[in-house]
Amino acid sequence: MKISGQSIIGSHSALNAGQPFRATNPRTGENLPPDFFSAGPEEVNRAASLAQQAFAIYGQVSGREKGKFLRTIAARIEGAVDELVERAEQETALPKPRLQSETARTSGQLRLFANVVREGSWLEARIDPAATQRAAAKRLIYQDAIERATKSDDMQEFPPYRRVGHLVRGRYSRIHGHGAQDFFAAFRYGRFQHRRADRPRRD
Repeated sequence: MKISGQSIIGSHSALNAGQPFRATNPRTGENLPPDFFSAGPEEVNRAASLAQQAFAIYGQVSGREKGKFLRTIAARIEGAVDELVERAEQETALPKPRLQSETARTSGQLRLFANVVREGSWLEARIDPAATQRAAAKRLIYQDAIERATKSDDMQEFPPYRRVGHLVRGRYSRIHGHGAQDFFAAFRYGRFQHRRADRPRRD
């Protein structure tokens, strides 16, 4: 594994810009080669533009191909694990067993994500068939409420649309909760226009 100290923009190495700097060994205070260089504004903009283009392409890739891509990254990490651990120990002073476990965890997570994107549950796709029985139950409630409203002696002081509304709100809300208000609004605004002649319209 070769460390160049340069940023990678797309498939090319960035130009050396600004003052170079080096990593430091925390045990000895020694500066570790090679020199590193910061990316300039133009290179940062170029990287962002390429990332946007890659997102549009990668978003159309199948879950199988995304999984293959992630597993390839995991295999590449494992292929360079000795060099990675050696360099990380110099830069962090962490023990090698800890660094080896970190690389193994990273590879394991990448393979886990690969299985998830291939399996497809993360899309949270739902298929909701029509609830025909519930629709039929609603129709029966409406029909029953209308018949009762037209025959009830206790509700004759209300115009027909209010009689139905009172009955439906009581019975329908016990069964369907919040849907009662939606149903009642249908009677109030336009679906049922039966009104007493001596009662002005209030919209």
